[in-house]
Amino acid sequence: MQKQEFLELFKAAQRAAKYASDENSPEVARCIQFMKRLKEAPASLAIDVVLNNNSIGNGIRFLRDHKNPQIRSEAQLLSDLWLRYLYATGREQSESLTDFEQEKVS
Repeated sequence: MQKQEFLELFKAAQRAAKYASDENSPEVARCIQFMKRLKEAPASLAIDVVLNNNSIGNGIRFLRDHKNPQIRSEAQLLSDLWLRYLYATGREQSESLTDFEQEKVS
């Protein structure tokens, strides 16, 4: 999967969610299908796109707050996966973040 395909899948998921009228709507199934494909993207690609594209944060928030519970659930799984990727990358690159988090707790 390339960056452009990743972005197109994410936009398609948002569009499908926007037009999802009820639980049995074909747009719900399409949205969930797009999000499942996004979960299959390599971690390095997901990190690159999430960090360098401001609209991803707003888009995932829209999906996590959707009125349909299936869309909300799948969006939460996708969001959690991306956060795990980001946290894992941060740990590998720098220990200073851990020091900062410890200072916040103290």
